[in-house]
Amino acid sequence: MKFGVLGQLLVHDGTVRRLVPAPKQRVLLATLILSANHPVSVDHLADLVWDGTPPPSWRAALHNHVNRLRRTIGPAGARLVTSFPGYQLEVHDAESDLMAFETLSRAAQAAVVAGAWERTGAPLRAALNLWRGTPLGDVPCEPLRGAWVPALTERWLQLVEWRIESDLRSGHDPLLVGELRQLVGAHPLRERFHCQLMTVLCRTGRQAEALAVYQDARRLLNSELGIEPGFELRQAHQRVLSGESFAPGTYA
Repeated sequence: MKFGVLGQLLVHDGTVRRLVPAPKQRVLLATLILSANHPVSVDHLADLVWDGTPPPSWRAALHNHVNRLRRTIGPAGARLVTSFPGYQLEVHDAESDLMAFETLSRAAQAAVVAGAWERTGAPLRAALNLWRGTPLGDVPCEPLRGAWVPALTERWLQLVEWRIESDLRSGHDPLLVGELRQLVGAHPLRERFHCQLMTVLCRTGRQAEALAVYQDARRLLNSELGIEPGFELRQAHQRVLSGESFAPGTYA
C-alpha cells in the first residue's frame, strides 16, 4: 500500500493506483492520511468536508462518504476503520510519503546538527525525492491546506538548503548555478539561496555576477519588506568585495 499527500493525493493498493474523483472523499481521505493511525472525530471531519457548514443530516451523509471511499480505494479501504470518536486510517510508516518524509528529515537534521555533512546526502535526497509538488495539490479544502501546506513547504525548503550546502561542501559548484537561479526566482525573499548562489558564482570566477545577485536581493528586500539584508547575506557581499576565497566546505 502507498498513501501520498506530498503532491496530488495518492492511493496505490500495491497493484494499481486508485483514483478518488469525488472532492468530498478527497478531503476525507487527505485528512485521514495526515492523521494516520490516530482517530479523527466525526465533528472535525464534517467541518472539513463541508467547509464549516455541514448539512442537518451530516452524520448519515458522512457515513455514506466513508463507505463510498472504502469502495473507491479498493483493498486499502480495509485500513479505514471506525475508531471513537470517529474514523482512523491504519498506515505503516513506509506506506506514507508524509511519514517517510518526516523520518528522513529528522535523520538529515540530526546529521546537520552534528556537523556530519557526509551523512546528510542520502536522507536529504531520499526525502526530497518523495516531494511530488505542492502538498494536497488536488484537495479542495482551504482550512486543511492552510494547516499543513505552509509548514511542509518550509520544511522542504530547509531540506533543499541543506542539500545544496552538502553539494557545496562536495565541490559540485557548476551544477548548482541553474538550480539556484531558479530557487532565487521562485523564493526571492529567502536570503540563504542568494548566499549560496553568490558562493557558487565566486567559486567559478564570476564575481561581478555575484555582486549583482546581492544588489538584486537588497533592492527586493528593501522594496518588499522595508529591510536591509541580514548578516549572512551582508557577510557574503563583503567576502566578494574583499576577494576572499569561498573554498569548498565553507560559504558565508
